[in-house]
Amino acid sequence: MTTFRITADGRLIEEEWHTEAVPPEDRPYASRDDVDEDDFRYMAGSLNRVHDGWIERDDYHGRFKLKHSFEDLETLVTYQVTFTHGQLEGFEHLQ
Repeated sequence: MTTFRITADGRLIEEEWHTEAVPPEDRPYASRDDVDEDDFRYMAGSLNRVHDGWIERDDYHGRFKLKHSFEDLETLVTYQVTFTHGQLEGFEHLQ
């Protein structure tokens, strides 16, 4: 999943990141006695996402929908945003 931000001046930026391996002893299931290496739960939490910075996406043209809940799923809101050359052109509340 990719994380985007819209800056105060309407520019689209994208998070740059890489992953690092998490040793089995630090994973939520890998160190349990009832989970072995053949169990799919053994791999849960095996990678950690590490933030590297933000890049400006001035090549982006198009629309996408943003969803956000402010307190719980009962307050889920949806917006449609439109960008031209990475600059916000439109922002519409859908629901």
